[in-house]
Amino acid sequence: MQPPNAPDFPDPNEPLRPPETAARTAPPISPARGPVISFDAISDAWNLFRADIAVWIGVSFLLLATHTAFTFWFLFTLPDPATGRQFNPLFWLALVLFALVGTFIHGGMFRIALGQIRSGRARFGDLWSSIDSLPTLLVVTFLEVLAIGLGACFCLLPGLILMGLLIFAAPLVVDPHKRMGVMASLSTSFEVLKPQMWMAVAFALVCYLLANAGQALCGIGVLVTMPLFYLSMTVAYHDFFFSDQAPPSLSPAAWQPPPPIADPRG
Repeated sequence: MQPPNAPDFPDPNEPLRPPETAARTAPPISPARGPVISFDAISDAWNLFRADIAVWIGVSFLLLATHTAFTFWFLFTLPDPATGRQFNPLFWLALVLFALVGTFIHGGMFRIALGQIRSGRARFGDLWSSIDSLPTLLVVTFLEVLAIGLGACFCLLPGLILMGLLIFAAPLVVDPHKRMGVMASLSTSFEVLKPQMWMAVAFALVCYLLANAGQALCGIGVLVTMPLFYLSMTVAYHDFFFSDQAPPSLSPAAWQPPPPIADPRG
């Protein structure tokens, strides 16, 4: 008979379970799929978003507040012949600052997503770590927008194709394990996605439509849709370039049960 107040020992016939923290460090998303575009990346992005919703809502709020502030700055400094408002140098200052701040947050969102996929936790502080890639990312973003814009002038289709083929250019610049230069990032993204061109175009189109859908409800929807955009792109990127690795959040939890405890009762 077991004495009162005796410690409870696990039943040796009952299988041990991982501790509660294991689920926290391994969001329930699919294993890396290899170099293939899959829409499963969007559902994986949703699981990652839910796992660290507070961080993603916070960084998305910063993005929304920044965009709103610059919108008002543009409205009050844009020349308007109807009201007699003349050219204002502050308009060009706003344009330059908007490009710098917008690109910085753009890179930071990718850094947060990469950190979450590899460590199992999204960290707000990773936003600031992208400053080291800002100069290169500025040039890459400008060339990407320019190429897509020029391509769209030719019956729209070339622009859509370039949009799909260049979706990995920014992550290749921001990723601390890659840190590619301007032409290397653009050409690498183009080449690796070329065999799956139409799937890449469809994936990019869905992701961009999802991001812009957040403009509903006075823009509040971006608090959810922008994290999904960046997480979806980053999951797809990680599948292509790191599918041979097994980061905590892309593989089953690496938890191993502890050795059995000897029962002193014999």
